Amino acid sequence: MNITGPVQLDEGLWWVGDGSRHYKLNCNPYLYIDGSSSVLFDPGSVLDIHEVMENVRKIIPIYELDAVVASHQDPDLCSGIPLLEQNGFSGV
Repeated sequence: MNITGPVQLDEGLWWVGDGSRHYKLNCNPYLYIDGSSSVLFDPGSVLDIHEVMENVRKIIPIYELDAVVASHQDPDLCSGIPLLEQNGFSGV
């Protein structure tokens, strides 16, 4: 699959991953927006985070993220969080 850019799945729900790169471990980050609240789920690794941030920025600025949720602590799902913080995410 060669998908670039965010994909709207439903009202307020976006897949913000990168389908153009092929790693052994792919992340599936989702951005959920409900009114003025926004949550990024499983942002991915340091290998993925730049594309994820670019896709999120096409929808909202990084500093408008209210929360980041990682389903578990493995680096493939959450090692990119410090880079999100360096780029404006302040967290809840």
